[in-house]
This record gives sequence, structure tokens and C-alpha cells, in this order.
Amino acid sequence: MDTPLSPSATPASRAFADHLDLMFGTGGRLVKDEPHVKVWRCAEGSARYFRKQYLRYGDIDLSFWTHREFTLLNELKSRRLGHVQQYRGIRDLGPEGQQLETWDAGPDGDQWQQVPVARDGHRLAHPFMECGHWFGLGRWLLAALDEMHALGFVHVDLKADNFCLPTQSLGTAGDGYPDRIRLQWDELKLIDFAFSLWEKRLPLDEDNPLPIGRSAFRYQSEQLLAALGTKHSPPAPDLDLMRKLDWRVDLYSLGFVLGQVLREVEKRCLPEDGNWGWTEKRRDQGRQLLDSLQGWDRGWERPAPTERPHGALIELLDRLLGEDDLAASLAGEWKIARDANWRPQDASVRTPPTVPALRRRGAARSPAPVAPSPVPPPKPAPASPPPSPPLKKGGEGGFRTDEGAKNPPRPPFLKGGSAWLLVLIVGAALGAGAYAVWKEGQHPPPAPRPEPAPPPAPVVVTPPAEPRTYLTVRATPASAQIRIMNIGPAYRDGIELAPGDFDLQVSAPGYQTYRAWHTLAAGTREVAITLQPAAPEHPAFEVFRDRLSDGTRGPAMVVIPGGEFQMGSPANEPERNSDERQHGVRVASFAMGQYEVTFEEYDRFCAATGREKPSDDRGWGRDRRPVINVNWNDAMAYAEWLSQQTGKQYRLPTEAEWEYAARAGMTTPFWTGRCVTTDQANYDGNYGYGSPDCGAKTGVYRQKTLPVDSLQPNPWKLYGTMGNVWEWTCSQYAKDYDGPELKCAEKDTDGSRVLRGGSWGSGPEWLRSAARNLYIPRTGNDNAGFRLARTL
Repeated sequence: MDTPLSPSATPASRAFADHLDLMFGTGGRLVKDEPHVKVWRCAEGSARYFRKQYLRYGDIDLSFWTHREFTLLNELKSRRLGHVQQYRGIRDLGPEGQQLETWDAGPDGDQWQQVPVARDGHRLAHPFMECGHWFGLGRWLLAALDEMHALGFVHVDLKADNFCLPTQSLGTAGDGYPDRIRLQWDELKLIDFAFSLWEKRLPLDEDNPLPIGRSAFRYQSEQLLAALGTKHSPPAPDLDLMRKLDWRVDLYSLGFVLGQVLREVEKRCLPEDGNWGWTEKRRDQGRQLLDSLQGWDRGWERPAPTERPHGALIELLDRLLGEDDLAASLAGEWKIARDANWRPQDASVRTPPTVPALRRRGAARSPAPVAPSPVPPPKPAPASPPPSPPLKKGGEGGFRTDEGAKNPPRPPFLKGGSAWLLVLIVGAALGAGAYAVWKEGQHPPPAPRPEPAPPPAPVVVTPPAEPRTYLTVRATPASAQIRIMNIGPAYRDGIELAPGDFDLQVSAPGYQTYRAWHTLAAGTREVAITLQPAAPEHPAFEVFRDRLSDGTRGPAMVVIPGGEFQMGSPANEPERNSDERQHGVRVASFAMGQYEVTFEEYDRFCAATGREKPSDDRGWGRDRRPVINVNWNDAMAYAEWLSQQTGKQYRLPTEAEWEYAARAGMTTPFWTGRCVTTDQANYDGNYGYGSPDCGAKTGVYRQKTLPVDSLQPNPWKLYGTMGNVWEWTCSQYAKDYDGPELKCAEKDTDGSRVLRGGSWGSGPEWLRSAARNLYIPRTGNDNAGFRLARTL
């Protein structure tokens, strides 16, 4: 902790100080330490950020979900959503996995619900018990979900510790932590997107179902429970249903978060406390809001309505929060009540934990390598509250969610009844099992009696180790790709091999490929290979088309002459990112696709190979529009097929080649200069570039792709290098530019691949020549396509 406690500090004050440190402290600490995930708090100057890592333990590997969350956050960032946590980047730890770094978004909802506050001589267990703050919480969470749901995103795991609400500090106490605060509602952020879904396109399969907790089902809707398999015995995730989860599951969870607080209010809010803005009418309105949120989950077997209720509910909440007393309360300040007898409330009762799925379907469970410490038996579930009084039909202030029936029936968790009883029974059974395991751990079996020492082991003569050779290839140019063609493992410097004959291939764009057999004896071996420049096949900037095996012509290619340039962006470039370190790069001559690969071209490949054609589910059309919904592996397969058809080496461009060709000799942010307009590129013209805006904010937002030759080319005859669709490169992402930008990654190499150029849905800053994006190779969506490169 940052502030040491005196030896005389009571357990209550020590717990309070520790909780305030979690919310407002600036030092580094491990804030979450579980077998499947760890979270560290870090600091950079005065700014806090967090590192999060999903882990492999036992036979369970959740490390994939670290990168999956980064992919989702990256996509959300490119859509410029206001209520989504911002990320710093992702750290590659090699064999140990990856860590996601995110900027601090403020204390989370669960932390806020453990901080008593006071105002006007009255005290509350936490701010959300006040009427205006309760409705405000619902209003801004709805607004955050509305942003996501409009784009086809579903959070899936919404609960109190998965949203953050920062505060404005109006004064500090003696320990340095805030003493007087005001909640910053406009800054509410959703966090924890590892299990979120986006237009059902991110990969979910037998090895990667959503590892969301199946036992913590109080905040999960019927739709989500069915997908997780809790209605089956034994549990088995329904991947088809999981891919169909929609916004209804988030509204149900939002209703649960608000419903917990409302029941707490109804139990604790007394007239002598001043009612905190709660009148009978407002309580009734609160219950109706919960009905409106959770009622949508009934009938989940049917497709969700195309008209979502978010906007109408937000409008009604704004009207309610505009009433004088609630508006004043929402904008007012609080005093943190530092009672010496204060203790954190039991968070496990307030917010069910997310427990990873500990078993894949059909796989046996194996023990974790390190036994976890004993867990105390869970407290029994609280008794179901008495049924709420019947809702008034009609009346002033009722919440409508559509043009039909007003105030639909309340879901079981508010009414009691058999469904709630079933939850209690299942919860009790799970609790009893957990208690039995815990109790057994408290009383370990007696140690066995010592056995007589075994006889001495026989002497074993170890045979001499087999001879090995350690190979390093020194290639010129240094960017050349090295392969050993007659073995499976990928080449690396100092690779360990059995002595023998090896087929070496060294290749680089603009050079003649070297291939020869080498006989290697035991020991450390170095082989020096210098590639010879290839004779130019076409003059610079010539547009040509190779012939396919059936005599037809392939895609249009432009010859890009070799040269040197400064890759990345200078420190003073507006809206640059931290992964754009500027450095000198030399690129050999190669050919670049004049256009992005079109549906027409890619569909021909699918027809010839029997491959399924990518979807154009947006209804924008195919033909000369850029192909979308293709991932990195799809693009590589197309390039390989084209290579077979033409006898030439087609591929994706390296990241360095892409930027070199897109800049077309320019050093400014765009090839058009220091600004771009929607007459020059297809992007979201509702946003500007620079401060003040250079003129990029035109108000034109086409919201779809354009045919690949719709707008003007850059000076090197390349169309669409700014906007339209993000374009895959063949390079693996490296934040610090330490070499992968100069070469193509092998197909079986782990890690993200770089995309360049921005898309129809991007702001202008993503169209800069230096701007970088990244996806995992099996991710495809409606704003990503590719263009080809060809070795000369």
C-alpha cells in the first residue's frame, strides 16, 4: 500500500484503508490473483494503468482470451466509442503468454458499493442507494450498452465489477485519499471484454467456448444460461446458441445490477434517513424499469426485435433525472464516511463472481499444478425478499418499451416462485459441495508411517549423448527469409539439429532465391549466404497483369521501385500512437496490387477451389467492391492459389512494403499532405483531424465500402490506400519495430498480424500512412480486406 498504517490501526480501519488504496492508490500492486487470471496495478507518472493476463493452469488454457480482449478493445477504439475502457497496448511475454495493458477507468461498481457516504447529516451504505444516483447509474449504463449494441457488440458479462465510474476529488483527508467527491457520470466506462461477442464473428469453438462462470447464474439471462449449458446434465456449451447471443442478455444483467440495489433500498431506507429522494411513486418507477430491462429475455428463442428499447428508456430516465431534487443530487458532492467500525460488505453476495469453465466438453479434468489455498465455505444465499406490491397499471411515469403492452410481468427474480426456488436449491447444493471440499482441506489425513528404506538402486550407466549440430545462417540482406525445407520446425539462429544433410532456402524481395543442400557435422556451424539482385522484370510504376493457367488475366499490379524511407511517424504528428517509432528502412523493388482484392476476384478463387464464398451480409454488393469478411488465413490461401495459377510468387505485402507504397514518397501524415477529405478517401467524415480540424470533418459518412476504383489513386497509381477497408499485411505485430515489419510471418506462427490503411468506419487519424492496427489471423469482419504483393 502507498500509505503505511500505524501499528494501532484497527482491523476495520485497516480494511477501509486497503479498500481506498484499491480505488485511489497510485503505487504498483497485484490487485487480482486467481488461478486463471492475474491483474496488476501500475503507474506511469500520475496516470494509473492495469496489466491483465489470463493463464494456463492444469489442463485449462485461457491465455487465448488475453489477446481476444485486446482484439475487441482495438475494434471498439477504432469505432470511437465514448463509454469503453481505453487500452495502452499488449505485451508479448513469449512462452509465458501476453499481458493486456489498459488505462485506469476509475473505481468499479463493486468498489463503490463498499464505500459509505454522507451528505446533509445523513449517511448511506454507498452512493447508488440515493434515488438520483440509482436512476443515473441505469441511465449511463444504458447509454454505454446502446453504443455497443448499435454496432453488434454484446458484452455478455455485465456485472458490478465490470463498469467503472471515475470521481472528481474535491478534497483529501490526512491519508492522502479523497475525502469529498463528485461522481463523473459522463465518464462511465464498460470494462472486461474478454468474453464479449462481436457480430458473432470472433472464433468460438470446442476448444474456446466462453469461459464465463456457469455457477454464478443470478445475473445471467435464460438466453445465456441455455448457451452455457446450465440446463443440460452434464453441462455442455451450445456454441450455435452462444454465437446468437444478443443485446437482451446485457439488459437482463443490467436489471440484476440495479435490482440488487433497489432491494437494498427497500430494506434499509427509513423515513428518519430522509428517504434519499425515494418516494412510493419513484420506487414503483424503479420496479417498472427493472421489468422493462429483464422482460426482453422472455421469448429469447425468437429473434430480437430490430427496434431496440435503449433510446426510449434513456429518454424517460433523462426526463425523470431532470426533476429538481434528483438533478441537484446527481450533480452534488459526497463526503466519504470514515467510520472506524466500517467493514467492507461481502462482495460475493453483491456481485456473483465470474468463474472460468474448468472443463472443455469431453475433456477430463486434471488438477492444477499448484493446489489452491483452502476456500472458506460460502455463506448461504439470502432469503428471497417478499414479493413487491403489485404495479399500478397505466399511471404517470410508467416505462414503455414498445408500442404494445405497458409494464410487462415481472421476471421470476422479482416475483419469487418456482424459478427462484430452483435457483436457491441449486445454489445450496453447489454450496454444500464446496463446503465439503473445504472442510476436508481443514483436516488433512494423518501422515503415513515411515516405511523401511529401499535397497540401494542399481548403478545405471548413461550412454553418451547423441552428437548435435547448431546452425546459424548469416544472410545478406539481413531481412531475407530463411527456411530449412526438409524439416518441420521453423528456422531460428542456433537451431539444434542432428548432423546430416539439410535443404536451405534463402529468399528476399528483389533478389534471386538461393536454394542448396548443405551437409552439417556436429558442433556449432555458421553458413554465410549473399543473395544476388534479381533482374528487373518490369520498369518502375508499370501496371501489368499476369496470365492464369486458363489464359485469363490476374489482378492489376504496379511495380514499386526499391528505396529507403522513414517508417513510422515523427513525435509531433497529430494523433500518433505509441507504436509508431520512426526508423529508417530499405525496401527492395516489388509489385503491389493496384486495387484491393475484389469480391469478383476472390469469388473466382472460391469457385475454382470449392471454398465457401465470404458473406456480403451488409447488402452492399459484390463485384468491384473490396472483399470483406476474410481473415489473414483466407488472404494467404488466395495468394498461394494465385501463385500456383501464374507461376509467380504472390503474397501479402510486408508492413514496411505497405507503408512505403502507401506514402508514395511523402513524409506527411497522408499521401495527400497534412490533411485528407472524404472526396479523397472513404472514412467517417463526422470526425476531424488535428486541433483545430484541418478540414477532414466534412460530415460525409457513407457507412459502407465503395468500389475499389471510386476515388483517386496516390502518386504511385495505388487506389484505396486510405480508408475503404483495413488491409492485411503478412507481418507479425511488434510494438517496438524490432524486425517483423520487414518480413512475412510463417502461417503457423503465433501472434497478431498487422493491418493498415483504415476503413469506411474509421476516423481520419487511422488513415495516416503510419497508423497500425492488428487482429489475430483467424479474425475477419466487414471492415477488413487485403491487397496483394508480388515478388519481382
